[in-house]
Amino acid sequence: MGYNVSFAFAGEDFEKVVLEYGGFAPSEGDGAYWMVELPAMLRMLQAAARTGATATDVRLMLLKMIAGISERSGCCPDCDESIDSYERALREYREAVEKQQHEASMTPESHPYVVSSSGKIHTCTCQSKPGQRTIEHPGATLQEFTHRSRGHFYDAGVDSSAKRLTANELAAWLTRREVVKRCKLCEPALPGAYASEASDVESTARG
Repeated sequence: MGYNVSFAFAGEDFEKVVLEYGGFAPSEGDGAYWMVELPAMLRMLQAAARTGATATDVRLMLLKMIAGISERSGCCPDCDESIDSYERALREYREAVEKQQHEASMTPESHPYVVSSSGKIHTCTCQSKPGQRTIEHPGATLQEFTHRSRGHFYDAGVDSSAKRLTANELAAWLTRREVVKRCKLCEPALPGAYASEASDVESTARG
């Protein structure tokens, strides 16, 4: 990303100085990810030598130029662009936590089954733990979210397609399936008309 900035330093006006963000710029240290055009830097150093400005003055001016571009986030262009994404990630995280807490309140007696994203039926106590994944917080700050996950899409870590079901809910779900798939690990006993089905093979569902 390229930017043109104008400023005054050591008695001279600098117009449309080119700042470049990203690309081949170093990723560590002061001004990480930023590059400044060389002619402007040489002019700043000449002006500093002529007026008695110090290297610290030059450094602070450069940092001020960068900060002026990223006023929304107070960090960098990447953080500016991530503001909306970070707010969305926080919402997804809160929703994932609420979903996990709701499912944690379900008991093996009230909701004994889990149907995974592939349509396979498990008991809720199955050792494979279908649909249970660690929920990752997007980051305590916008900067942590942006720079820790630089270039990666945030995923709260919950498989929303895996569902906890009651026996009645599973029976109703089975009537809409052409194939019944049972987990070979936990071998769930199915409710109602499906109770006699073998648990370790795929079989044609009965209506």
